[in-house]
Amino acid sequence: MKIRQEVFNKISTVANSMSLEIGGILGSSENGIVTDMIADLPDNVVGCKFDYSPNIDFLNAQIENWSENNIVFLGLFHTHFSGSKNLSDADVEYIKAIMNASKGIVEYLYFPLFTLPNNELTVYKAYFNDADIVIDKDELIIV
Repeated sequence: MKIRQEVFNKISTVANSMSLEIGGILGSSENGIVTDMIADLPDNVVGCKFDYSPNIDFLNAQIENWSENNIVFLGLFHTHFSGSKNLSDADVEYIKAIMNASKGIVEYLYFPLFTLPNNELTVYKAYFNDADIVIDKDELIIV
């Protein structure tokens, strides 16, 4: 996944300013490079410190706005406080649900984890292989 330095910095700043898990959406106005991000901040989040639950209505409205402004939805990020760079079982199920809902609309989506306290972004890419959904780690390229 290619991401603009300023977007990576914005994710880091927002993640480090919160005392709970957060997430948000990633978009591109530049040939698949992540150029945009909208955080799902605490006023929008339903959940507890260690369980990010996205505000689907808020995020879908943002994705619709992006579409009207030629920004392509590329995926969702969220934070892990434990420093764990691995997707949880719940993360995998959520990714599969999103991919199934997006079948025929997208070829792939990114699902990066921003881990705290080490401030690292581990990128996962989900895509279809025939009828199967595959989730692999992807290279992070900051541009």
